[in-house]
Amino acid sequence: MMGYDVKIIGIKRSAFVWFGAAVACMAVIFVFSAFPSEQSSELSDPFANVLLTPMEKWFEVPMSSTFVELVQAVVRKVAHFVIYFALGVCVVNAVRLFADMRSGGEQVAGSAEAGGALLGERTGERTGERTGGQAGEKTGERAEARAGGQSKKRAAATGRSVFLISVGWCSFYAASDEFHQFFVPGRACMWQDWVLDTVGAFVGVGAVFLFVRRCRNRHKVIKSAH
Repeated sequence: MMGYDVKIIGIKRSAFVWFGAAVACMAVIFVFSAFPSEQSSELSDPFANVLLTPMEKWFEVPMSSTFVELVQAVVRKVAHFVIYFALGVCVVNAVRLFADMRSGGEQVAGSAEAGGALLGERTGERTGERTGGQAGEKTGERAEARAGGQSKKRAAATGRSVFLISVGWCSFYAASDEFHQFFVPGRACMWQDWVLDTVGAFVGVGAVFLFVRRCRNRHKVIKSAH
């Protein structure tokens, strides 16, 4: 029981760390969106120059103003994608860990179901000793399969909810950010940027899901090897 409490405390701490990181990302987005157009360009143009300066040296040809503006626009779009990718990573980790905290009671219930399955299996073994073994083994197997199936269904439902909540929140914040820019001098509310931000968050959330799944599969392989 003490080990279980320690695990919950660790999950809670990690959840609040990721929640703080998500709030920090949203604060950064809000601050940069509050800059007028000229000030925003002064911040992003140096990053574009990091690409343009070497290109001028390599090709030994002055870059046209159209090409320079294109590179600057691409840098801004990449910045949109990256910051919302980071926001997606932070949000999904916070939501996932808070969901783990809330499912503490379900984990106990799951343990009870697993115990029930084990009890059924042992009962089946005793019954099997009296009836030749086959009926008892089938009883235990059915109880274990039933508990395992219910646990997998709950995990899949929780995973879908975490994914949708994380992407939905990031998309909502992206929409509010574009609405915010509508009131900033020289800035514009663009649905294209909202789509790009949502895609960045979607990729970030998906990357976390794939990483967690890979870690769990590796853990299962190592555990089964021992």
